[in-house]
Amino acid sequence: AIHNEQIMHHLAFRKYWIDNVLNACTKDLVVIGVTGDSMEGEIDNGDIILINTQDTHLNNGIYVIRINGELIVKRIQKLPGGIITVISANEAYESFKVDTNNPPSDFECIGRVVWHGRNVP
Repeated sequence: AIHNEQIMHHLAFRKYWIDNVLNACTKDLVVIGVTGDSMEGEIDNGDIILINTQDTHLNNGIYVIRINGELIVKRIQKLPGGIITVISANEAYESFKVDTNNPPSDFECIGRVVWHGRNVP
């Protein structure tokens, strides 16, 4: 879960990498810190993620979504008929389905996670 939208620090990425590897515009990229263990093993507590806020068409991949007032980082599996499965890497958290044709009232895709990093202890 993401609990704070306050700017804590800035990171620099090479423009060549953003343009040619991510194929993204810098204005569409947001860096946030992750709190929690639901994606442990893929994205861990304290990791930093880079989100492409223009990539909001839910497909197979890891996304930041808002549901019921909370921002969460989850793996999305796209199914036929506009259904997605929202999956945690940590098996302690159950997967659930969302019908994107009839989503919950507070549901939004914030963007696709395109990079993550962490401090080495």
